[in-house]
Amino acid sequence: MAKEGLQEAFELMLDVHIRSENAVGAQQLLGELQTPSAEFVRRVDALVDEAAERRDRYEKLSAQAADLDARQGARARSLFATSQVLVWFPTGLVLGYLDRAGVFTAGYWTFLVMILGLCGGIGLAGIIWREQFYANQRAARYFQGMLIGSITLLVGLLAFWAMDAPFRMVITIGIGLEAVIFTLNGLHIDRALFVGGTVFLICFALAVAFPQAMYEIFGVANALGFGLAAWTWGRWHHQANAEPTDR
Repeated sequence: MAKEGLQEAFELMLDVHIRSENAVGAQQLLGELQTPSAEFVRRVDALVDEAAERRDRYEKLSAQAADLDARQGARARSLFATSQVLVWFPTGLVLGYLDRAGVFTAGYWTFLVMILGLCGGIGLAGIIWREQFYANQRAARYFQGMLIGSITLLVGLLAFWAMDAPFRMVITIGIGLEAVIFTLNGLHIDRALFVGGTVFLICFALAVAFPQAMYEIFGVANALGFGLAAWTWGRWHHQANAEPTDR
């Protein structure tokens, strides 16, 4: 009688664990039963399989979320965007001043060197901050988008050069190309770039309306476009660092 009562007690507890979907507890109790019924074995096995499936789904969803987390690699993106502000903003102002003063007029060679420098800078950044630029799938797409965008600018410059198009027109078109590149990358990769694309688009319209100030507009466009992206990514980086301490 005592054994039967103990058996019934274990079975009642086992039923509670199964109903509460406690797979670990159910497995342990099932092991305590000397002669578990086939029904209990079937229910526990089904519960264990279901728990394993839920765990696999959770792990997959967690991996997908981490792969799309925009905060991953945000610091490297912010630093790179800041470097672009520091390079292109003063460059635009200086070229505009020298052009107005009649001291130096930029041409295709000038911007060819600058764009090659940009491509080299992106490549160097990819080496220095490789882990951050490839922190996840989204970060890698951003890096690839930057590189493709720079190559597009280079190909566009060489194409206009081959057609012997007026260089001043090329600067304005270059601002428009940056607007397109930022906007496309913003739509598919990162909304921070979409805001930058809007800024470049506005500056493109200004360059068309005021061609005499195109160098200054070029510098301001890059300062605002990259600057807003750098600020956004910097904020995401700080949020990511603050998360563990908030919990």
